[in-house]
Amino acid sequence: MKNYLPIGPHNPTEFEKRIDVMVITGVIIGLFIGLFIGLIYSGVGFINFCIFGILFLVFHILEFSYVAVCHPESVSFSSFLLTHSNEFLLALFFAVTEYWIEYFFFPNLKTCPYIYIPALIICVIGQGIRSVAMFYAASNFNHVIETSSRDSHKLVDDFIYKYLRHPSYFGWFYWSIFTQFVLINPICILLYAWASWSFFADRIPYEEATLYQQFGKQYSEYMSHTFIGIPFINSVNPPNLKTLDD
Repeated sequence: MKNYLPIGPHNPTEFEKRIDVMVITGVIIGLFIGLFIGLIYSGVGFINFCIFGILFLVFHILEFSYVAVCHPESVSFSSFLLTHSNEFLLALFFAVTEYWIEYFFFPNLKTCPYIYIPALIICVIGQGIRSVAMFYAASNFNHVIETSSRDSHKLVDDFIYKYLRHPSYFGWFYWSIFTQFVLINPICILLYAWASWSFFADRIPYEEATLYQQFGKQYSEYMSHTFIGIPFINSVNPPNLKTLDD
């Protein structure tokens, strides 16, 4: 079977479950958000890097908040998703490195507001769609694909889910790519687009196959009148888990 679960499953350690660890992490994130806001108001030349920092940190605060509210039994430091994979950390390293190298040589090109302001708007919309979808689905959404059914698991097919089959993925896909437009990182725009698309091209068909196993015809009918919204990711209706595993 392919690795369709880059985010999990994860069994948090006792250290990660400690309340003080989670509180301190939240405080540190809040302090950095405040620092970036202060730098913006001070008029630094790298405003868009500060905006990226705020977008990045707010994303992780909201991911933690979702787990704390909707899955309190499993909340831990790992719920921030700050260190969920080596690929994630490597992507962040590349983004920051590219920005500062190019900023050193082309400072005027790296801070063009006609690029990063529209990108910021798209990021905010993408983040909003993801967060609203997650909180609306409540415990029916999970960072980890659920391969077995549970009595409390319901198929959410109204509100934003009436149109988008995976609104949280839709929002994150565009948020991820346009954070690199905020940084005006031409190389990472391409890398993030490829990495994000590849991730969902594997994950979505597999997740839909597991959902079809759980909900059967109900999910097949749901698929027929909703869309994914991520280019070139095709769904087979009804999905076949065995075919994907092969």
